[in-house]
Amino acid sequence: MSVLDALLGPPAGQPANDPHAGRLRSLLLDGDVLVHLRDLDRTERVVLYSVPGRLPETHDLAGRTQAWSHAVPLPADERALAVVQIEPATRQLFLAEVWPRAALDATTLGQRLDTHLAQHREWREALDRVTSEGSPA
Repeated sequence: MSVLDALLGPPAGQPANDPHAGRLRSLLLDGDVLVHLRDLDRTERVVLYSVPGRLPETHDLAGRTQAWSHAVPLPADERALAVVQIEPATRQLFLAEVWPRAALDATTLGQRLDTHLAQHREWREALDRVTSEGSPA
């Protein structure tokens, strides 16, 4: 049983003998934010992430082949990281948290999902403002 199955219950409609069952789950929060959770078996980490939007065309990512990312420790647990990543080809901004499995219980997951939801919306609003400011009137 994966940590996601333990935290969220078994996924509906997933065959019991599927070796990848429970390794990736997606949750729709408040009807407008899709958050993905991935259990990284080999590193014993859980990644919680979403895509608030894309950077506008005006942001220069030309020539980059690798994603740009920045990670900082989370105040909630120094073993956990907050990550912002931008894919140059698509300009998609990924908002993520990386947690050690041992530090993520049901209460902590609920708190982190609430925090992630608020941060996702803040990023989405900021990206929307930048995009609308750069658009011709």
